[in-house]
Amino acid sequence: MKIFKHIYYKIRSRIYLEIKYLLINLPIIKNIGIDCKILKLRYYACPKVGSSSMKSLFYKLNNIADLKRNHKLTEIKDIKGHKIYKNQDGFIVFGNADTFNHLIFVRDPIDRFVSGFNNRVLKRKEADFPNFWSLDKKIDCFIKNLFCYMRVYPSINWHFLPQVKFYSTALKNPNQLIKIKLEDANSFLISSIKNSSLQSDYVQELISDIQFKKNKTNYNDSTTKTKTKIISRSHLTDEHIYLLRKYYKKDFELFNSI
Repeated sequence: MKIFKHIYYKIRSRIYLEIKYLLINLPIIKNIGIDCKILKLRYYACPKVGSSSMKSLFYKLNNIADLKRNHKLTEIKDIKGHKIYKNQDGFIVFGNADTFNHLIFVRDPIDRFVSGFNNRVLKRKEADFPNFWSLDKKIDCFIKNLFCYMRVYPSINWHFLPQVKFYSTALKNPNQLIKIKLEDANSFLISSIKNSSLQSDYVQELISDIQFKKNKTNYNDSTTKTKTKIISRSHLTDEHIYLLRKYYKKDFELFNSI
């Protein structure tokens, strides 16, 4: 009986995913960046690449306490006729600063996938699997049907789309582009802040705020009050690595170019 049930779920899931695969398109990312006049940088955010910490820093430097309170932006033009955007408090959020360097953080694609799977799939349960499936079975099915899952569950798209999707605008300006591996992000930011025109006491305050998320051995599931199992690179087979390298080919090229 359990075998028939397993086959039923497998066929039903496959048909459902394939139909959704044909009907739903992946989103087009339009990432215009976040300007920071003090550091003369335009940062392009990307999920699972330290973007939360970076955005917090840039908003703080722009005197913006909370992104959620600043959705309404007013479009104006600067002296040169470039479009810039101001929030309700009059602070420039996005701009077209020709002299700014474009900053992107690039993470090892496999590590980023593992982090996204742990957070969005295992912790938040934003993709469904039959309850009796083992962790290895879930990983195997998810990787082999990644496109299908992304179309069926749009909420996970941002964490599994290739990084180059978020950096397309920045990559068009190679002469102004600064590419930093995620593991070097802290030292780069600290150096940029120290070399800025900020007062020394504020510099120390900002440096203490630069904290990037670290991989945890366990996630706390608030709904069950239990520890959710997570995966690491060691859970991935050679076939999984091969498939991820195909899907994230451009990301690997970008990562290896730094």
